[in-house]
Amino acid sequence: MDATLQFITITISMITGLISYAIAGNKGRTGSSQALWFSIGFLFNLFGIAASLLISNVKVCPSCKESVKSDAILCKHCGSKLEAQNTA
Repeated sequence: MDATLQFITITISMITGLISYAIAGNKGRTGSSQALWFSIGFLFNLFGIAASLLISNVKVCPSCKESVKSDAILCKHCGSKLEAQNTA
């Protein structure tokens, strides 16, 4: 494989990794979870982007700091009431 083809392949993998990373961040994933989505996008390109589009939205419980689904009204970990998410 010549150097130009290697450069193009790595560039495309970086772009798809960053797209997956951004999508995961917009869906509430942070830290190592978001880094995992970068890796999936980098390794699997368009399949990684498609997979990141399919993950559910999450939010963080203000009491226990655990991730819960964005439409939850009670935290499944500590039972505290969660604020309603604005959908405007």
